[in-house]
Amino acid sequence: MVVYAAGEWLVSDPRAISLGAWLAVLAILGVSATRRLDDTRLYLMLVLASVPGWPLVLRAAWTEPLTLLLITIGWSLWRRPATSGTGLGLALASKQYFVVTAPLLLLHRDLKWKTRIAVAVAIVITTVGAALLIDFEAYWSSTVAFHASTPPRTDSSNLVGLLSLFDVAWDPPFWLGLGVGAGLALALGRRSTTPGSFLLAMAVALSGTFIFSSQAFANYWFLVFGLTVLAMADRLRPAD
Repeated sequence: MVVYAAGEWLVSDPRAISLGAWLAVLAILGVSATRRLDDTRLYLMLVLASVPGWPLVLRAAWTEPLTLLLITIGWSLWRRPATSGTGLGLALASKQYFVVTAPLLLLHRDLKWKTRIAVAVAIVITTVGAALLIDFEAYWSSTVAFHASTPPRTDSSNLVGLLSLFDVAWDPPFWLGLGVGAGLALALGRRSTTPGSFLLAMAVALSGTFIFSSQAFANYWFLVFGLTVLAMADRLRPAD
């Protein structure tokens, strides 16, 4: 909220923050490729830069670019558990659908995982807790109740939208997407031991949630695509 308010104060358009975040994500990948003399990471940066739909994400003022930047910072500084935990914690607190990735965060194991998890959880509790203390009912209404009561969107990029093309109306229960995503996070979290496997498991878990939810649009898949590219970059060469 503070970050996007700053965009309004400084340039009279909060969408400038999303644009800056998007360019920063590409810059981090580009700098990483240059430092490592890694052409493949550079190619991945170009793939990410050309992902279809990103202009729509920016024009519509969706905030996933900032979330992706926070995750990218966490990934790029993975060997510094406190710093990476801060980036991950802020990212996880920025979107309510990240609740399905909780099993993954708790089950992931690698060097200094305890510090990273402790910092990330503390950041989430502090960030979300502040909103709950300010106005619990308003927070619950806007982040949970609203989405739980939203009717299926036939223009969604998921099963609801696909079935609507065949004149099939489907109203998935709210818990279905959450259950699928959390189940995938639980299954993959047991085998997550690297930053790349963590990011890939996060992308898979979120995809499971989005596919079976009542709505899913370009911003949802924009984030999944970004997570997948970061996971590919890490699998080729570990994070710094």
